[in-house]
Amino acid sequence: MKRAFKTMAAELHLLQTTRARAIAVTAGLISLMNVTCGEGLLQTYGVLIPVLLISTATDLSKRVIPNWLMCSAFAGVILLSGVASLSGRLPGLPAFPESLRGAGAAGGLMLLCSRGRIGGGDVKLAGVIGATLGPLPAFQILMKTCVFALVFMVQRMLFARLRDFGTRSEGSPETSHVETPMAGFFLLATLASIPGAD
Repeated sequence: MKRAFKTMAAELHLLQTTRARAIAVTAGLISLMNVTCGEGLLQTYGVLIPVLLISTATDLSKRVIPNWLMCSAFAGVILLSGVASLSGRLPGLPAFPESLRGAGAAGGLMLLCSRGRIGGGDVKLAGVIGATLGPLPAFQILMKTCVFALVFMVQRMLFARLRDFGTRSEGSPETSHVETPMAGFFLLATLASIPGAD
């Protein structure tokens, strides 16, 4: 199996498209997780990491998280958690009711906290994370996401102030609102939350 990943990574290195890079990174992460984490974590994060990678790529490039991705990821996770509940053969995934609670808690919390300032794709992505991991791990990832985003925005604001120091008059308005793609912060928080990643 390791040879197959090496061969696939070598072939994908020759391709120059964004999709090929995303597939190669996903294959590398899944193979790394297979070696370091164990079966249950591989199945849990092996579902979530590719969704987060694609969401981050589209959010950074187009400022959109596609509905087809969120709907298919949510349906797939709910289906897998249902199978896990019935058969007990998919370790690492929460049971079906726990998956629904996680989706409602994470998506609902993100919706309540956003007050219209966060896009619908980010809310759906939080719901997918909640459905995949359950309520408590999803809450922890949401908190880490907020910390990463806050640090980034404070840093961006400080650099903008330093750059504009002395060029603005005292009564001039602040810089205009700039959208911040949140999917990358969800990805960072999820990678930081993988057990054993400390």
